[in-house]
Amino acid sequence: MWVIERFLSSVIQRAPYAGQSGLLRRSLRGSLPELELRYLQCTCCWRSRIPVAGFETLNATLPSSDPCKDDGGKPLDACYTSEQRAVILQLLNNASPAELASIKLLRGRKSVNIVEHRSKNGPFKSLESVVDVPLLKHKSAVVVFNSILNPVKKERKVRIQLAKFIKPEVDRSWLEEASSIVSIVCGTNKIAWAHVDRQMMVLDWQQQDCPNFLKGTYMASAYLT
Repeated sequence: MWVIERFLSSVIQRAPYAGQSGLLRRSLRGSLPELELRYLQCTCCWRSRIPVAGFETLNATLPSSDPCKDDGGKPLDACYTSEQRAVILQLLNNASPAELASIKLLRGRKSVNIVEHRSKNGPFKSLESVVDVPLLKHKSAVVVFNSILNPVKKERKVRIQLAKFIKPEVDRSWLEEASSIVSIVCGTNKIAWAHVDRQMMVLDWQQQDCPNFLKGTYMASAYLT
């Protein structure tokens, strides 16, 4: 085991100097950066260390996925297609302050500044000209443009109103023509009904205790289970 560890260590460490031999060697085209050696503890012997390449330098050389991430690194018009630029400029040149305020980062003074700027200088002709608006810089403009192209859809939550009493709506003409009515009252622990005529004379009535009623406020369908 000791012989194998010594062999691996010598082969890897000799790679930068051998040029073509070794487990780790630089590409002849020079496309990869210089790999620095780091050490890991061997699982067989805690005193032995096997050098490995550190890939932090590789990650640092990878291009950014966002072409407009860096402030002023790339023109704004080059980050979007002609169709996307047309959509963005159409909204910025015609939207009202209230409509602009619904866009991310355009609440408050920024939406007012956009309206004032296009009133004084005319409509925006390019995305780069939007940066001339006060309080709008390169990074914030990118966020605004992306928000215009990909608006966040707000799902409206439907709130269910729970009622303690249920009073059905009855047409008044029915009440005028009815000779008698039946009234049903549901309490927290009992239910009752009464049959009365037009002179409010009680013809019949009954009540019954219901200990299985639910406590608190529930939807009517909960009592059916």
